[in-house]
Amino acid sequence: MKKTLALIGIGAAFLAVSLWVWLSRGRNAKAVKAKFRLGGMILTLTGIMAAGCTPGSGTTCYEPPIECYDPAPINVVHIEGYSYNHIPEVANGEQLSIKAYYMTFKYVGAALFNADKEVIQTEIYTLDGSQGEFIFTVEAGDYRGAANLVIWMSDEDVAVEDFSNLYYYDHPMNIIDGTQE
Repeated sequence: MKKTLALIGIGAAFLAVSLWVWLSRGRNAKAVKAKFRLGGMILTLTGIMAAGCTPGSGTTCYEPPIECYDPAPINVVHIEGYSYNHIPEVANGEQLSIKAYYMTFKYVGAALFNADKEVIQTEIYTLDGSQGEFIFTVEAGDYRGAANLVIWMSDEDVAVEDFSNLYYYDHPMNIIDGTQE
């Protein structure tokens, strides 16, 4: 409330000084200097009001950085370089870096499926703690075309056919000619 009253008072003084500058046609240095000072005070006060902070109170006018999430993320899987905006192309021998964060499971599995949903390749990794990084080397044999890399999580060493009722991520990709060495 005090800031609002101060802003109204400074605004009224600014209008009076502006009239003084206009009547003197800008030739009175004291009037111009007073107008600039009052304008600066108005800008400062409105900036402080917009930011919601009080100078000298020991608080900052900036939003604090987020140090925790509510709720905390769990079971986050990231394939380095993978983008859902376009379907990546991979070749036999290419290595995909799978990073797992905030995991609540003991095992992470990765399976490569062809367009007919037949298993081409499967790997199961064991987590030591809540995060880990795994290298999945694509070995699709003679298959070329659309494929899905499915990454699932489990507390048990589960066969690839049983992952559908588990927590999993599906990553479409294309398998192309060319061998990565």
